[in-house]
Amino acid sequence: MMKNRKYIHTNIIIYVLFLLISTSCFVSETVINQDTQVHVLGSNHEYKEIWEFQNKNDFQILGSPGKIVIHGYGDGLDIYQMLTIDSVTGNILWSNTNSRGTKMVIGDNVLYQGTIGKAYIRAFNLDNGELSWSTKLPSAKSVDIISFADDQLLVHTSDSECFTLDKSGNILEHFKEDFLLYLLKNNVLYLSTVDGIRAEKYSTKEMLWFFEIESLYTNPVNDEASLYFATISNEGHIFSIDLLSGHINWKASHKLLSNLYITDGKLYFLNNESELVVIDKFTGVEVSRVKILPSFALENVDENYYISGDSTNNILAISFGDNNQIIGLKILNP
Repeated sequence: MMKNRKYIHTNIIIYVLFLLISTSCFVSETVINQDTQVHVLGSNHEYKEIWEFQNKNDFQILGSPGKIVIHGYGDGLDIYQMLTIDSVTGNILWSNTNSRGTKMVIGDNVLYQGTIGKAYIRAFNLDNGELSWSTKLPSAKSVDIISFADDQLLVHTSDSECFTLDKSGNILEHFKEDFLLYLLKNNVLYLSTVDGIRAEKYSTKEMLWFFEIESLYTNPVNDEASLYFATISNEGHIFSIDLLSGHINWKASHKLLSNLYITDGKLYFLNNESELVVIDKFTGVEVSRVKILPSFALENVDENYYISGDSTNNILAISFGDNNQIIGLKILNP
C-alpha cells in the first residue's frame, strides 16, 4: 500500500513538472523573437503610442468607431483568429478562432468576411462577435474582393464569380466577370481591366469612363467622391480620380509599402523608406512624415504591412510585416 502511494506521489510530481515545462514553452512561443527589433516612431509631435500587440503574424486590420478588428494568426496558434479590441485602450473586446477568411469590410456596425476554399460570406456583430448569418456562394471559390455601399455587398471570387447580397445575406444577383470588381455605388460598377479602371452603368453595362494606367496598381479605395490608388513601379505615384467623371484630381509621387487609409481629410500610408506619411486627400500635398525605427526589413517580398484606424477617436493602427507587431497611435493633431 505504501509502495503504491509512493508511486502515485512520484507520478504527480512528474506531471506537475511536465505542466510547468509545457507552460514555459508555450509562453516562449508567444514572446516576440529577441532577434527581431520592436518598431517605434522617431521623435515627433504627431503621434503617441497607446497600445501594442506582438507575435501577430500576417494580420489584417480594420477600424470602426471605438474598435479595431485584427485578423490573421499568432500567439503560437496555427489557426486563423479574429480579435476586436477597444481602439483607445487596446483591451480585447472579443475573439473568434473560427475565422478562416480572406477579405473583410465593415458596414453599419457589421463585420462582413469572405472565406477561402468554398466561398461563403459571413456577417459578425461587431459588439460581441456573434455570427449573424452565413451565406454560401454557389459554384464559387475563395473571395478575393468584397465591398459595401448603398446597403449591399459586392463580392468577386478567385474563379471570377460575382455576387451582390443584401444586409441579411440574401443573394440578389449572380454573374460572371473576369475583371476584378471594386465597387458598386449609385448604380455604377467600378472594375479593373488589363490597362486601367473602368466605370460602367450597372444595369446596362454602358461604359461611362475609362482611366488608363500604364503599370500595376493597388486595389482602389474610395470615399464619397473619389477613388484612390497607387502604381507599383520604380517611380511610384498615388492617384485621386473623380468617381463620377473619371477625371484626375491629383497625382503625387510616393512609393507605397502598405495600403491607403482614408480619414475625413487625409490619406495615411507607410512607404518603403520606413516612414509613416500623411497627405491631404483633396490636393495630394504632403502634410507630414515620421520615421519608424529601426528601418523595415524588406528582404521578404511577401511581408504585409497594413494601416487602418478609428477616425472618431483619432486612432491609427499599424501592422508591421517584418516583426509581427501591431501598434495603436493617438493622432495628436488630427
